[in-house]
Amino acid sequence: SGAAISAQEWKTYASQLFPRPGDTPESIDRKRRYREITIQGLRAGYNDQMRSAIENLNSGAYKDLASLEGAVYAKLQDGSWVKI
Repeated sequence: SGAAISAQEWKTYASQLFPRPGDTPESIDRKRRYREITIQGLRAGYNDQMRSAIENLNSGAYKDLASLEGAVYAKLQDGSWVKI
């Protein structure tokens, strides 16, 4: 698309989406799932929703993200899941 992201955005998203040295196997798997979910959302045109989901995950508002049958869900702090 030619779009660019800031250095701060890269730092934020890269830490949530890409494995780093020392990551546990669980962390690596979680980041793989987040990458898949993000790509799925971007393909569907959910740019703002996906950005918001990653920011909420980063801030701790969401505990986890998951994808099911083409929809993306966020796990809230109370353990409930909501479609985003």
